[in-house]
Amino acid sequence: MFRFLAAMLAIGGLTAAAPAHRQPTPASLPVKAAVPDPSSAEAKKREDARERNGREHVARDKAWDAKTKRTMNGVCRGC
Repeated sequence: MFRFLAAMLAIGGLTAAAPAHRQPTPASLPVKAAVPDPSSAEAKKREDARERNGREHVARDKAWDAKTKRTMNGVCRGC
């Protein structure tokens, strides 16, 4: 019983001697990265690239369809 009481007092004494945990204040919190403005130049570049890729995709599809129609015209008449 004496050992148990001594161990509890030792653990309690160590935790009481530790400094108290402080809640973070807004000034001590890390600053989050700013969200880029959608009208920024970088967003405009991304939108232009997306539109250009879409136009290129449509052009590739049309070329593929034309080639397939030319090469398969004598083989397949459709279902």
